[in-house]
Amino acid sequence: GARVGDWLLVTGRLGGSVRSGRHLRFFPRVSEARAIGRRVKLHAMIDLSDGLGPDLVRLCQASGIGAQIDAASIPRGKGVSVISALTEGEDFELLMSVSPQAAPSLLRWAAKNLPCSLRRIGRVVSRRGHSPISISAPRQIKLPVSLAGFQHF
Repeated sequence: GARVGDWLLVTGRLGGSVRSGRHLRFFPRVSEARAIGRRVKLHAMIDLSDGLGPDLVRLCQASGIGAQIDAASIPRGKGVSVISALTEGEDFELLMSVSPQAAPSLLRWAAKNLPCSLRRIGRVVSRRGHSPISISAPRQIKLPVSLAGFQHF
């Protein structure tokens, strides 16, 4: 249900889950998802269990859209690379698509009411004439060759 022009938002921090052991003591963002869903009309939402990259690809494929991501905006823990945040998985955070009219007030509300951060990382674009996903980054940020992430089988 993601729509062209929507803002892409994520909860929490991404990457470094296995290295830090966070993957063994995670708390699914069920109550946060419910609270956000009561606050705004979500167009799409997915749990980031396989990594931002692979799960973003799934969201784009399911919605028939593309995405533009700002790598510098991806929330990461200290010492976590953008590549790690995009491809590692086991984060159990949320990725959502929200209208540009509703997103700013949701971000303000989230800063006061959620136990985790909520940040804008990009926007939904038309798939026509574009790669499904494009990522912009300053030169010092290295990007992955693929967003394949963890493959179960």
